[in-house]
Amino acid sequence: MLWISNVVHAQKKPNVVLIMTDDQGYGDLGASEALVSLQPETAYDILLEQLILAPASRQTALAQILCSTSEGTERLLGAIESGQASAVLLRDSIIRQQIGEDHPRLTALIDQLPDPSAELPALIAARHEGFHEADRSTDRGQVVFQTQCAVCHSINREGGKLGPNLDGIQVHGAERILEDILDPNRNVDPAFMLTTIRTQDGNNVSGIGARSEDGFVVLTDPSGQTHRIPEATISEQIPSHFSMMPAAYGTLIPGNDLFDLVEFLLKDGKTEAETERSQSRRRAGRRPNRR
Repeated sequence: MLWISNVVHAQKKPNVVLIMTDDQGYGDLGASEALVSLQPETAYDILLEQLILAPASRQTALAQILCSTSEGTERLLGAIESGQASAVLLRDSIIRQQIGEDHPRLTALIDQLPDPSAELPALIAARHEGFHEADRSTDRGQVVFQTQCAVCHSINREGGKLGPNLDGIQVHGAERILEDILDPNRNVDPAFMLTTIRTQDGNNVSGIGARSEDGFVVLTDPSGQTHRIPEATISEQIPSHFSMMPAAYGTLIPGNDLFDLVEFLLKDGKTEAETERSQSRRRAGRRPNRR
């Protein structure tokens, strides 16, 4: 049995593997991925139980882990078809790539969803209007950035390198920044487009930066982990025009938090105090010399 810190039990599993829990009581995603390779049947049961109870943002991460294997994919599709899990999960670009865009069960389930193309423009327009009316704070926006964005993105020398660097993003203006957050597949930098690798043993790995190196295909997954997959074991390599950022991610950020985040990005990642110091230095530089 694998012991990792706190405990989440799969019901009716006498030798259940124990999984680390975070401060909200959810299973640790890294431990869940390890469990899939060690005890897949137990892992699928635990992941599905967590999926049913988890909030939307957590459900996407759990579903991505399930779809890392062909058996896990079947279990997820079965849960969606039986009503235990939401078909909205299938709008996530990574999940769709892992399952296969032409998979008949995927196609049938997506066809039952309302057309998101009609919803997004209205949401973006509403958020844009709300942005101009809101009491916005770059200090609060910095906290939102650190919580929601910094794992992948950096600005003003702070954050991760998995996604595009956001220095200079303020030139796009509020409306375009809102579009990029709420509809991440609309304007995707080719360097950050998603690729899915299917291996001959039924595993799927999705990530960015796919390239060939000495007989391996190398890419980086959404957690920042680099994978080196022997080319001889690959059954299919599927490029796409999708972003690795989950399609619904921006819609899960509360309106006021989103407005603060955009304000922070428009100030090039500077807080109120940093902005004031920069303005003070510029004013000081413009003062005429007095003798």
